[in-house]
Amino acid sequence: MAAGLKKIGGFMVGLGLTTSLMGLVPSEALAGPREQAAQLFSRINTVPPSAATLDALAAKITAGDARGAAMDAINDPAGMFYNLTLKDAVSRWTTKDGSPRIELNDYTTTVIGMVRDDVPFNTALSADLVYIADVAKAPGVPAYSLANNAHFQFLDKAAASLKDVLIQVKQSSGTAALPVDATAGLMTTRGFAEGFIKAGTNRAAAAFTFATFLCHDMNKLADTTRPDFHVRRDVTRVPGGDSAVFRNKCAGCHAGMDALAGAFAYYDVIEGKTADTDVLAYTAGTVVTKMNHNSDQFPDGYVTTDDSWVNNWLIGQNAAIGWKGAASGNGAKAFGTMLTATDAFPTCMAQRAVATMCLHQPTTNAELAAVTKIAASFAKDFNLKNAYADAAVACSTP
Repeated sequence: MAAGLKKIGGFMVGLGLTTSLMGLVPSEALAGPREQAAQLFSRINTVPPSAATLDALAAKITAGDARGAAMDAINDPAGMFYNLTLKDAVSRWTTKDGSPRIELNDYTTTVIGMVRDDVPFNTALSADLVYIADVAKAPGVPAYSLANNAHFQFLDKAAASLKDVLIQVKQSSGTAALPVDATAGLMTTRGFAEGFIKAGTNRAAAAFTFATFLCHDMNKLADTTRPDFHVRRDVTRVPGGDSAVFRNKCAGCHAGMDALAGAFAYYDVIEGKTADTDVLAYTAGTVVTKMNHNSDQFPDGYVTTDDSWVNNWLIGQNAAIGWKGAASGNGAKAFGTMLTATDAFPTCMAQRAVATMCLHQPTTNAELAAVTKIAASFAKDFNLKNAYADAAVACSTP
């Protein structure tokens, strides 16, 4: 881990910085337009600018166009914003421990492509799309498949410029495994499946989607006032011989999570001999076995019979999420649409952008004010590139 950085809550936190009155960046970084330009470019691209680029960015900052300078830095021909900064940030979204140490995959490239192309990010959990390499720009790349990661391993090994080689295709046409109705953007990529659908009970698919896109983990969502009708049979009602433990602790998460995780009832990962040969599988109308396993723990618990889901967190403490979508539905696509319609979604995406560009989770009044401002703008057009550009400006210039 780099010197002066500490991992807290999945974000890299910079230590020992003397902040300016803005509360966002080291005071020495605000000495003048050239210093601000250098800081801006480095935050966006992870590497320092060339002399010519530094001159151009400093000129824009001097002219009062820091936002324009940020967009120029994002669009730098070397593409390091995409290959380094964004890749690192999004790779953390694909692992349960928030680690970026994972192979490039279709989840990460799809976020990168959507940002590059200004695709409205409120479709990220519902659209029939995935970003893969253009074979004309990456000669020899293996075909994209939900059965292996060879396509993206090739791009990683070749150090391909993701800014230049990625193209958008339909998930439903790129692989025979997913019909249109079963596509749900990032949640039906192989990268997501490897992280959150493989093994387990598919609860992780719902739990980590909340954590990544609403910035609410299960500890924050737990609400023991919600009815426990949808808690599955594999959850004992007398843990340790005490039924009060279930009602006062276990049900806090399971009452809401189990009611929503049905959205993934038809998805599974068929494990191969190695992780590279695991296959994302979808079978319409057939509930995967693991959704109903360990039924002897509490035989009278909920039995999953289809891919329906219901939102038990509309009232109570989690009403603060700002629900605007459907209260119930079927499948991952409808579930994703519901999540991205919340007030929490733009706030979470703004928080992630600021955390990436400031190198730590926003905590000061100025940082939190930047999150609020960026979230309000993001909620109008759902342009994640703009959110990163605004965050870079907030974290690098006075």
